[in-house]
Amino acid sequence: MSLDLMKRVWLLDIPSTPKIVLLSLADQANETGVCWPSQPQIARRCSLSERAIRDQLCWLEEARVIRRHVRAGV
Repeated sequence: MSLDLMKRVWLLDIPSTPKIVLLSLADQANETGVCWPSQPQIARRCSLSERAIRDQLCWLEEARVIRRHVRAGV
């Protein structure tokens, strides 16, 4: 867990749904900001559907808040 990343997420002026997804990612990230959670795992943690997670990850990526390296089928 990266407490520094989580603190930075709280300061962002972004909508609540992408913020909760980003908080989940920050909670699972190492100190360099890297994490590899599955979309179903993020959905469970955020109490959102997998479709909502995909939408929020796209939003975060388009807003240049995150960079993703998608690994299909893993």
